Amino acid sequence: MNRQQAHPLVRASLAVSLDGYIADKNGGVDWLNPFFSDEMDFAGFMNGIGAAVMGRKTYDIAVSGVLGPIPPTIYPTYVLTRRPMPNPSARYEPFSCQPSQLVKRLRAELVGSGKDIWHMGGGESIEAFRAAGLIDRLELRITPVLLGEGVPLFPQHARAEERWKLGGNRAFKNGTVESWYERPAG
Repeated sequence: MNRQQAHPLVRASLAVSLDGYIADKNGGVDWLNPFFSDEMDFAGFMNGIGAAVMGRKTYDIAVSGVLGPIPPTIYPTYVLTRRPMPNPSARYEPFSCQPSQLVKRLRAELVGSGKDIWHMGGGESIEAFRAAGLIDRLELRITPVLLGEGVPLFPQHARAEERWKLGGNRAFKNGTVESWYERPAG
């Protein structure tokens, strides 16, 4: 993906099933395991990230062990929450102010670094950022699986029309299609 923006982008980047779910009905993502591929260059993606944001539900699932051990990050990760976090660390920091305040701070910290801000999921927190006009790019890896039910990419209340511009797409040998969409200017 071409870096032509002057400021660090907020990138909501995640996998989604064909029927629009980001996790199964139990919050799990094991259905993604057969689709991991070096072809997707996750390491290259991670090299372009300077900070991450996640919702509290995503954090709770991650630390529950359901997804395996929570990986250490090489960048600060902010957890959107108003509740105390058990065992917060220097790399997983609670944040309870307005998302716009966090984005402004992270953009100032990352300007000139060539690194972006990864909003790493949870439909509710992505929707809060989208509704506030804070998501610059939606990056979706559409995986050829129908889950039938689960955690939707966008919650039910997020159904207002909003048009985005296709930035590009590519297909992988495993059947996954990656598409990225840019927020229209203005």
